[in-house]
Amino acid sequence: MSFGNRFFCIGGEYSLSGGFKVVFAIFAALLALIGTLSGSTLIWALMFLFLGLLFLVIGLTEIKKEKKIAPVIMLLLAGFYIIGSIYILLFET
Repeated sequence: MSFGNRFFCIGGEYSLSGGFKVVFAIFAALLALIGTLSGSTLIWALMFLFLGLLFLVIGLTEIKKEKKIAPVIMLLLAGFYIIGSIYILLFET
């Protein structure tokens, strides 16, 4: 019996991509709060990286649902955020 990318827990069945969404969203929110309080460019770059990873996971899960425009927009946003964060990490910090 194959479960694919799903696992079971006490509350029910969850997909791994849903777990990644939650983790990346929490990291991005925490880094946004810390970055606002500290004003550090490094923290903001990491926040953009986690936002890019969040959009990447959302885009990939939407592609599986066979929707047309939403995954393309999410994947473009993911690329923009990830490339931007790498640029900030390499040249601005």
